[in-house]
Order: sequence, then structure tokens, then C-alpha cells
Amino acid sequence: MSKIPNNANEEFVTLLLHEQKILPSEVNRHIAIPIRVSQEYAWLVFKYEYQPKIFDDPIASMEYIRKCAEESSVSVESLMHEANALKNHLTLSIDSPDGWVGTAHRHNNKLEIVINSQRSTEGFLPTPITMGKWIATVSTHCVLSPVNVKLKVVGCKSL
Repeated sequence: MSKIPNNANEEFVTLLLHEQKILPSEVNRHIAIPIRVSQEYAWLVFKYEYQPKIFDDPIASMEYIRKCAEESSVSVESLMHEANALKNHLTLSIDSPDGWVGTAHRHNNKLEIVINSQRSTEGFLPTPITMGKWIATVSTHCVLSPVNVKLKVVGCKSL
């Protein structure tokens, strides 16, 4: 499931609009973004994206490939053959007040994740939308250039 339920009678409430710039020095970190849910909802929808996905600097790319080759004892030629483009890679995890809900370790840089007590987006547990502190965690697996992250969280009051 990957879309907001389409029903004209539903009422949507924006719970969070978050924008953040992440720098290459922030690689291998977990950035927690708190979301306050002050009433019960039938659905939560997380719209997440980051830009740019592709690292478009051929000279710096060669430096990264050379460094990786030195650290892994693999030839530069072999790595260049496998890497058609270097990419930033950030992922999103979600926790409810009751614990872990799921993780999107996908390579897409635009995601829409739907959480509901009966069904949720693949990789996420069906979870009741309870009041309290929810946390969206951005994990920075590879940050080759400054990345702009956007997260919008919407609550839907009815099924």
C-alpha cells in the first residue's frame, strides 16, 4: 500500500512539516525527528524525500572510488565498471510510543509510507495510531554532497 486513502469524507491533519540540510560530515548517523500525536487517527501518512539522489561530480566521484578501492583491496577499474553513478543514500525508520513500527531501507529518494492498525506499507507493521511521541529516524548511510531532506506527516481521522 503506498497511497493516501482516497475518500472525500476523510479529514486530514498535518502533524509535521520538517526540512533539514544534511552534510557529508553527518554520514553514518541516525537523526531522530519527533512527531507529537495529540489525538487518535485511523491513518498516518509519512511523505519523505531527499535531493539530490545522484552525486554529479565526476572528479570527486573518482576520488571516492580510489579511496574505496584502497580500503577494500579492489581495483579502481573493477569499481568503476560496477559504479555507473555514485548516489546519496538515506533511509527512514518509524517508531510509535509503543516501539518500532518499521524501516524503509529502499534506494528510492521519494517515499510515501502509510501506517494503519489493519495494514501498512510493506516493511512496516500494522500499528494503531496512538497518542504520544512518534519518531521518524533518518539514517545517513551515504552522504556524498549536501542533501535536502523533507518530511511531511499527515493524520487521517477516518478509514
